Amino acid sequence: MGECLIQLSVHLRIRVILLRWMMSLIIPTLNIQNMVLMLHQPSGLSLNMPIQ
Repeated sequence: MGECLIQLSVHLRIRVILLRWMMSLIIPTLNIQNMVLMLHQPSGLSLNMPIQ
């Protein structure tokens, strides 16, 4: 029982590390895409969106 729990925690830890690594790869590309979108939009459109 104890060994199963240890294996489970190791699997979870590896999964969390993989998820963080994937996110660290994905998030910068998303930020770059957002920057490109903001640059292509007319100035102030994305910043001064009216809040309703």
